[in-house]
Amino acid sequence: MLTKLNQAVAADGYPDGITQDGNFLVWHPKSQFIRNALGTQGLLRRHNDGAIQITVQDIHCNQNGVMHGGCISSLMDVVMAFRISDLFGCGVATINLNLNFMVGAVCGEVLLALPSVGHAGRKIGFCNSTLWRDDRIIATAQANFVPVRR
Repeated sequence: MLTKLNQAVAADGYPDGITQDGNFLVWHPKSQFIRNALGTQGLLRRHNDGAIQITVQDIHCNQNGVMHGGCISSLMDVVMAFRISDLFGCGVATINLNLNFMVGAVCGEVLLALPSVGHAGRKIGFCNSTLWRDDRIIATAQANFVPVRR
C-alpha cells in the first residue's frame, strides 16, 4: 500500500481520503465503522513506517474516562493491516487478533501505533504492533492476515 500510495502521490497527488499535514499523511477513512470507532478527525500516518498517530478524544473513552479496549483493538488491527497489505500488494482480512493491554490512555494523550511485519508468505502474513504514549507501552498486538485479491 505504501508503494502504491507513494506512486500515486508522485503521479497525481494524493488518492481519495488522503491529505498531507507536515511529515504525515492524514487518512480520512471511508469505512463508517472505522470513522465511528476511531473518530472523524482522521488518522496521521507516517510516510516511511506505516505508523498511525491518534489523539485520544471523548469518543474513544469508556465510562471510566480511559480509551476503550475496542478502539485500541480497531486501531491496532488497522495499523497492522496497512503494513502487511503493503507487502501483499492488495487488501487483507484479519484471521486472528491477539491484544495485551498494559496501561490506560486518557483524553488528550497522543498515541503512536507502530507495526512490524513478522513474516509475509504467499497465503498468510504475520504482524505485530505496539501502541506507545511517549516512552510508555499502552498495548501490544499480534495478528495473522490473508490477502484478499479480487
